[in-house]
Amino acid sequence: MINECGSETSRLARELLELQGRWSKTEAMLMAVKGSHSVKVSKFEIVIGELERDLGKTAGLRTALRGRRGPTVRLQGRFGSRGWRF
Repeated sequence: MINECGSETSRLARELLELQGRWSKTEAMLMAVKGSHSVKVSKFEIVIGELERDLGKTAGLRTALRGRRGPTVRLQGRFGSRGWRF
């Protein structure tokens, strides 16, 4: 009986050591993935910032062009509503 308990204890101790080794490897992989993810997120944030900046410039240019073309657009709208085309 005592001999069986000793064998079981040894087996469980080996399993525990194996699981601890697996856990360490899994934890290391998780940290690597987390680091890689952080780098990707940072790159995406930079690209998003550049796109938002470019979009702001585009919107500003569109607004500026509307201001310069305002009367023409209004005339086109009037004639266009009567079916006249240019």
